[in-house]
Amino acid sequence: MRILISGAAGFIGRRLVQRLVPEHEVFGLSRRPSAPAQSIQMDLGVGLDVEALPQHVDVVLHLAQSEHFREFPERADHIYRVNVEATFRLLEYARRAGASRFVLASSGGIYGYAKEAVVESAEPRPPDFYLRSKQLAEILLFAYARYFTPIAVRLFFVYGVGQRSTMFIPRLVRNVLVGSAITLSAPDGLLVNPIHVDDAVAAFSAALTADFSGPINVAGPDVLSLGAIVRMIGQYLDREPVTERAADAPGNVVGDVTLMSAILGPPTVPFAKGVVDLCRQAAAELATEGR
Repeated sequence: MRILISGAAGFIGRRLVQRLVPEHEVFGLSRRPSAPAQSIQMDLGVGLDVEALPQHVDVVLHLAQSEHFREFPERADHIYRVNVEATFRLLEYARRAGASRFVLASSGGIYGYAKEAVVESAEPRPPDFYLRSKQLAEILLFAYARYFTPIAVRLFFVYGVGQRSTMFIPRLVRNVLVGSAITLSAPDGLLVNPIHVDDAVAAFSAALTADFSGPINVAGPDVLSLGAIVRMIGQYLDREPVTERAADAPGNVVGDVTLMSAILGPPTVPFAKGVVDLCRQAAAELATEGR
């Protein structure tokens, strides 16, 4: 297959490129070179130049997201351009390039908070601008269902080695290391089921040929409280986590993986195993800083 991957040099994208290149013709669209794919350097925050893209592709994997996702309203324009406008431009490109499938990297956060694990039929209730932009991207995606197979992969807290320290799980590891307080809602913090990057890559790879269209949760095998996660991290690092209590959380962020397991394959990396290398990386980085 001829595959275009946006965000090809990103955390998930570069691993997905490495997985797909041996069997497919892969074009990597990103701001930085995306070896070993055929690299197309472009900043989607500025705009999409479709003339620089291949005339024909079989699949578009749209993984790119704005790195300014926490900077609202200051960088709302960038969030919108990457998450919504670029999605529309790529959808139009995919239609004209004869693609048979478009896979969008969405977020499990669009459900908002819930008491129970959410299934794909649950009504989205995105709590902020960034997540509303991801919902808008999904709305645009499914409007093109008559032209190609649309799949929205709703990711739940992807983590792994090489991830920016500002992201959810690496930030927890860093806070435990340096002794920064971590706020836990009663009784032990909200529940989550983070997914290791290897499982996320496997899910995107399976989505290339899955007999399915629609949204699909991609989350990890273990449902853990935030308190349990930081204690696990502390045990591995031999550090006592510093925590403080807050009011009850409005709910949890847990994705039901029944559909994922049936369509894309079940997640296989337990959190206790997946977080080990992340802890090692954070400890090494801290050592180089002399802290």
